[in-house]
Amino acid sequence: MAIINFKNYDFTEVKISFLGNTYVAGVKSVEYSIKQDKTLVYGAGASPVGVGKGVKDYSGKLGIHLSEVNKMKTAAGVMEAVDIPAFDLIIQYANGTELFEKITLQGCQFTEESISVASGDTEILVDMPIVFLSTI
Repeated sequence: MAIINFKNYDFTEVKISFLGNTYVAGVKSVEYSIKQDKTLVYGAGASPVGVGKGVKDYSGKLGIHLSEVNKMKTAAGVMEAVDIPAFDLIIQYANGTELFEKITLQGCQFTEESISVASGDTEILVDMPIVFLSTI
């Protein structure tokens, strides 16, 4: 019989690490997706006989405080985040009662550095889209 602890996953229990930092506190959000084109393959008759698979697409986005982005660029010796060499992004999460689960996005690279600041903002966040090679 499964024991249900009524505790859901939330961002307070997420740990992000990359570029040699074991816990990057300046990450405000993380999202990633893995997509693959799939099409029905037809032969004789009206019904499909299989599924054809296309290439996989690995992409995502980080929301990072500007101060953290500046630290990364300085550490990498570059002026623009898109020039930071490929890195592994490790995402760990738990629900407060279980051990952390981990997923690694391998070979991440930033594809854009987008900053938006407006009057009254209390923080400056940078949207950092990424591409990556695979997950483990």
